[in-house]
Amino acid sequence: MEISSRSTAGGRHGHLGGGDSPPLLRQDQRVEPIQEIQISGQAIRLGQLLKLSGLAQSGGETKQLLAAGVLVNGVAETRRGRQLHDGDIVEAAGLAARVVTAEHTGATGAPAP
Repeated sequence: MEISSRSTAGGRHGHLGGGDSPPLLRQDQRVEPIQEIQISGQAIRLGQLLKLSGLAQSGGETKQLLAAGVLVNGVAETRRGRQLHDGDIVEAAGLAARVVTAEHTGATGAPAP
């Protein structure tokens, strides 16, 4: 009993707790710099973002990408209709895209000081 209670209390709790560590990348996948995709509204669906970013040319390619593996903020996602908001990061096929709303781009039209 001592061995199992000791391993449960000490070993795994510290390893899994916190959740502050960055997601691990496989060594055989290269991630390019994050492409910023500006949207005019508050949200965009994942399928639309994949097409807008050029990762998919059609709905069929979107389905293939989702089946092969798409991450939203580091979590696997399979739903084309997933709502994405400002700051969400989508990774697919070794590329990454960040959703940016028009309000957060700094494009106010005011002259720079």
